[in-house]
Amino acid sequence: MQQVFQEMDGVLKRNRETRRRDIGIRTYRVVPLKATTGVIQWVMGTTPVAGYLEKKHASQNPNDWAWQFCRKKISDVQQDRFEIRQKVFQNVCSHFKPVLRFFFLETFKHPDAWFLRQIHFSRTVAAASMIGHIVGLGDRHGHNILLDTTTGEVVHIDLGIAFEQVLILDRPKLIYRENFYQLEKSFLSDSLAILSTGLGCRAAKAHLCEPLPSP
Repeated sequence: MQQVFQEMDGVLKRNRETRRRDIGIRTYRVVPLKATTGVIQWVMGTTPVAGYLEKKHASQNPNDWAWQFCRKKISDVQQDRFEIRQKVFQNVCSHFKPVLRFFFLETFKHPDAWFLRQIHFSRTVAAASMIGHIVGLGDRHGHNILLDTTTGEVVHIDLGIAFEQVLILDRPKLIYRENFYQLEKSFLSDSLAILSTGLGCRAAKAHLCEPLPSP
């Protein structure tokens, strides 16, 4: 999968518009030795998204629901009608407010550094989201996505479930919903919205994605 990511990152680098906007995806070295073993590069200067969010939720929003409780609430209605699942999801979101923006405020205290790292973050999120969709990358949760504490970029790890393999698991929908709701709220509603200049996070993401080459 890292070879796939490297090739697709090369496509982005060769395209004039994506190169001008510096859109790319972070990769790291993996050396397979045989089918079940290999050597993987240690991604220095990073922290798991989940590790930061769990601590920050407890300190910043102590009255919010715990993420374990939020997960259980969503899990309990997986077999119910869409209207019920939607209502529970919205209720969870109202009691679990995003805090990822504080990572940038605390880590990059100078205004110029803060703004530049937000841009790095949004570009790597956009690229990873599109490439992940193309290759059918699953199992995306806070422990499998790292934040670079120097550049603000996101780094995806644990890429074993790809090419839509998640669809053959026993509970594919549950995996997607339980693990992604926290990331969606933090990535889109919280951090990317900072760069939207009043247009909303969808507009910010569209601005980053529109120059990508068509197949």
